Amino acid sequence: MRIFDSEVIIESNSRWYFRGNEITLVNVLDYFKQNLHEDERGIYIWNTHGELVEKGYVLCKGFPLQLINWYRNEDGVLYYLADSGESILPEELNFYYDKEERIFCQKKNAQFLKMSFNRGFHNYISDLLQESEGEYYLLIEGKKFPIRSFDQEWDVLVPEL
Repeated sequence: MRIFDSEVIIESNSRWYFRGNEITLVNVLDYFKQNLHEDERGIYIWNTHGELVEKGYVLCKGFPLQLINWYRNEDGVLYYLADSGESILPEELNFYYDKEERIFCQKKNAQFLKMSFNRGFHNYISDLLQESEGEYYLLIEGKKFPIRSFDQEWDVLVPEL
């Protein structure tokens, strides 16, 4: 397995760059997002092609992923859809706000990968926003999901390889 610095940077505006050039090809961005993972060292793109296996770490200053929609499965269970193609239960997420009061989320088992919301999902979330005694939370299907202050390091650096 090849482990390396992919030279991909996700800027604070959540735009993706490779060697200083913005990545605008939708199929390339989709591939990267579908293969984006994290480990204890940082965020990386997992790439396999035939016998080739690569783990390319990225520098992340923004939101590498977005929640873009919500849906109910055939059993009526609510899921959120990420632009990585992943379906996530609301219970699998922690919700936060940053110093600029932007609301975002992370999967509960995530240390580095953060998800923002596209416009439609942001409108959906804003309808669920509640406040009680100075604390904010989302009321999703009768369950309270607290929105906590994010006090961790924001940027995720490429580890020393």
